[in-house]
Amino acid sequence: MSADMRAPICLTAVFCTVVAAMAGASPDTDAQIAAYQKLARTNPDNLHFQNTLAGAYIQKMRETTDFAYIDRASRVVEHVLSVEPGDDEARRLRSEIALERHQFGKSISSFGAIKAKLAEQAIRTWVGESMIYRTLGMIEAGIGAVDAKDMDARLRAIEEYAAECSIIKVALSEYCDYVVDEMVQIYGGYGYSADYPAERAYRDSRINRIFEGTNEINRMLIPGRLMKSALSGRLALLPAAQALMDEVLSPQLGGFDDDDTTLAAEQKLAQNAKKVALMTLGTAAQKYMMKLGDQQEILMGIADVIMDTYAMETAVLRARKLVESQGEGASARYLDMTRVFCNDAVERIEARAKNTLAGMSEGDELRMLLAALRRFTKLQPMNTIAARQRIADEMIKGNKYTY
Repeated sequence: MSADMRAPICLTAVFCTVVAAMAGASPDTDAQIAAYQKLARTNPDNLHFQNTLAGAYIQKMRETTDFAYIDRASRVVEHVLSVEPGDDEARRLRSEIALERHQFGKSISSFGAIKAKLAEQAIRTWVGESMIYRTLGMIEAGIGAVDAKDMDARLRAIEEYAAECSIIKVALSEYCDYVVDEMVQIYGGYGYSADYPAERAYRDSRINRIFEGTNEINRMLIPGRLMKSALSGRLALLPAAQALMDEVLSPQLGGFDDDDTTLAAEQKLAQNAKKVALMTLGTAAQKYMMKLGDQQEILMGIADVIMDTYAMETAVLRARKLVESQGEGASARYLDMTRVFCNDAVERIEARAKNTLAGMSEGDELRMLLAALRRFTKLQPMNTIAARQRIADEMIKGNKYTY
């Protein structure tokens, strides 16, 4: 069951109950137990209701010294541990705990540092989801274009997007790691305790970077698969590389002022990011030729550039579709997420490409490549602080992941 389908929690009441329990006060524990029993029964997968009921039982045991309540609490905890919090659940819980935890007399969700974490979690979740939708759409279109009875043709249509699948595996497993790591941070000390869902989400997330092919292996496969497609003629990398070399040697590039449509600057950034990816891959192929597969650090650096490039372009495409269907006003937060992601991705691409180019070039060649890199990653910084606050405020207001 998704978080959106569950009943909202009265966060003020829950917070007051926790404070009362910590202080040893109990205005009406029996009434609280009855209320939480009802909530827990009607929402069996809601970990917060279950945890709160267990806390009420423990409080009752303290008041009455009746250890039968410990057995009841234990059964609730066993149920909690049997429920695997999904992505929606994790996003809902981290938003709730940010509202409930108080420091210096106010909710930590009002602090800028916490808003920045919540916003970045939302951005990476939304961008990752967008990449999945886009890739699955392309695979379905490829399968639909061949004979449904020709299994070999269907498999070839799927294999056509093997590089994109590797991108998704690596990027989303690392996005997930970021999200659950910050979930633990927002929970504070509770996040490191097995009694709370953040600990399990944090522990379970780690395996994603290992199985289904380690992230290191998948990183090296991404440029390798693109090169294989280029050599087979399925991907026109060679003509693109020649056109890029002409552009590298040209004195100037066009600016961002030529197009004033929605996300025009971000679209230009994504196009230039493709050029950076092509420049680094082409330089590596020219230098190492058949031995490129042995240059693991170079391949992983190129893969990072390609992954951010694919994510940028995907976010722009999805946000533009949302604007077309809903209008700019209703899509304002999606535009914020796209702009923030592209802003940060360009900075990552520049740093990764710079180190990768320096690992395989030197002298005049390196200076020429770095000059081109600076032109391709030229960026007018945006106010990401204000945008992240707007993104986080939307979730705090709704007390859930709203995107």
